[in-house]
Amino acid sequence: MSLTQAPSKALDALVQSARQHPYAVSLALGLPLVLSPLVSSLLASYRGYMALGPGGFPHNVFGWAFQGLLQPLARDTLSPAPFSNPAADAEFAPHGRESFLAAPLPTRAGERPTVPGYVVPQRQTTEPAPQYVDEMNAYLSSLTKASPQLLEFRPSVLEHPSFPAVALVHPPKFVKHSEIAHVHSEGSSHVLLSLEDARSVLRTGWGQRHPISGVLMPLTYVMIYAPRDEHELEVWKNIVRASVAFTTAE
Repeated sequence: MSLTQAPSKALDALVQSARQHPYAVSLALGLPLVLSPLVSSLLASYRGYMALGPGGFPHNVFGWAFQGLLQPLARDTLSPAPFSNPAADAEFAPHGRESFLAAPLPTRAGERPTVPGYVVPQRQTTEPAPQYVDEMNAYLSSLTKASPQLLEFRPSVLEHPSFPAVALVHPPKFVKHSEIAHVHSEGSSHVLLSLEDARSVLRTGWGQRHPISGVLMPLTYVMIYAPRDEHELEVWKNIVRASVAFTTAE
């Protein structure tokens, strides 16, 4: 067989194979068209995860994949309804139904910031306020210095250890790893509140539930949005003080 005949023979064989196995050929030709959007979606999700920075899971493809496996456990983060469920009373007794806010929360102005749907880390990607992070951490530290018999300031266990956190010296059972508050690099924070105060935070727009709160995290473990000005920073301080008062109440 000459070299000029080889391509023709190969083409004939390919056509014959396609006639004998039409479904296999259709699958081979169509699979890239089906997988291309899926691969693009996965890449976008991974890049979005990495863009959020370090969190409680490894900041790599394994952390991204693990949080993806937890997605079936994620709950509605904006509904305050679970906080009114009587079934939650026992876990947070005896003070779960009390409010520890020094003043009622005003309604937060404007729309909620964008919070991507990753299970971990939970961050906001709009209206960040990194300029307040040092001041917020200094405030958390001041609370622990004022009550060293109750509180300590140490690296976070629930988040990346580069984030300092307020922890309890004698934590109740519902407090995970003794931790009740920490601030993230973009200015948002996580705080553990009473049922009543967590409900107030969601209803007035200052924050939202953690995706796995009530599953792998305490039900009242909520995200507080980054403060946009000094007034909102004072609201945040009110919320943090309520967390301390609730979790240290006797």
